[in-house]
Amino acid sequence: MEGQNTSSYGDICMKAVVHKIDDVGVEVIDLPYPTLKPGWVIIKVKAAGICGSDLHGYVRKTVPPVAGAPPGTRRAVGHEVAGEVVEVGAGVTDVAVGDRVTYHIAANKTLQNCGKCYQCITGNPLGCIEGRRAVSDGGGMAEYQSLDAKSLFKLPDNVPYEIGALVEPFGVGYHPVIEQSSLKPSQTIVILGPGTIGICALIAAKLVTPGLVIMTGTNGDVPVRFKLAKQLGADYLINVQEEDPVKKVAELTKGAGADVVVECIGGKYTQAIPGFKMLAYSGEYIGIGHPDADLKDAVVMEGSVYTRMQFQRQKIIMSWIYDIATYYRILKLLELGRVDLKPLITHRVPLTDAVKGFEMGLKQECVKAMLFP
Repeated sequence: MEGQNTSSYGDICMKAVVHKIDDVGVEVIDLPYPTLKPGWVIIKVKAAGICGSDLHGYVRKTVPPVAGAPPGTRRAVGHEVAGEVVEVGAGVTDVAVGDRVTYHIAANKTLQNCGKCYQCITGNPLGCIEGRRAVSDGGGMAEYQSLDAKSLFKLPDNVPYEIGALVEPFGVGYHPVIEQSSLKPSQTIVILGPGTIGICALIAAKLVTPGLVIMTGTNGDVPVRFKLAKQLGADYLINVQEEDPVKKVAELTKGAGADVVVECIGGKYTQAIPGFKMLAYSGEYIGIGHPDADLKDAVVMEGSVYTRMQFQRQKIIMSWIYDIATYYRILKLLELGRVDLKPLITHRVPLTDAVKGFEMGLKQECVKAMLFP
């Protein structure tokens, strides 16, 4: 089918997960099969993960508008995806029908976007002044998805589809810990929040052979998430509803504090200030979780905390997704068996039961619920 610009699948429909209109939640409906465009491909989705951002969207009462589409138009949600290429558009040469792939959600493998501004020519296309180009016409919680071919990464033969769908969330935890922080063997890292990204940060940190790995959470995290964190190598688990995490970190580190603190909570529960207070001399705080947009005073710092951070030469680093190179590194680690992401998938759910997967996530009953069309 290489070189065709129109789909050979005709007017068939596909099952897809979409936001409800004027109500919270998602539902599974029929949507048209994707349109094939030059330079793009269509994949048959094999696995799609439910992300924390999808859960934030679940409780939103308004459906995000679809750019350039009539009001009320809905598209599938989801961006943690792996699948098989079933159609390729004109000009596509890097992938072929039958290839097993996953994709980078925000940038393709060329100097995409304008390719001429300072950020592009210095290797930071995510920061393109002209803005990033969309890599998909709709999300991956569907039977099929259309994608810019340049966003695709081929899966090694020994990497299952469900693990391929985890490259995206693992990248969010791997990038700040391995590629942004200065974490060294024997140093202490504190991970705030044991959700998917927190667990991914934990898996990444273990690659460095750190000293203490400390993770915080709440009562709701104890049955499933704390259990998995312990299984994957967390040395201490702090329930912030039972004890003061700042005091406990000081106790566990004999007053030295944490060399790296990674905030993976976000939403209305963002824990920036406690994270700052946990830091050791020259320690690094890395913000991964996104506070709710309407959260008032997400970070209110007392003068004493600010001054302490100055005197202690501490650093605040903000992290957003990952670089293009991150994908290559993670896929190589998976191919070589250096990391095992399978424990992240605590529940496997048919696409048609997607609502069940979302509800488990909201109730903290799972780490990663993976959908299968």
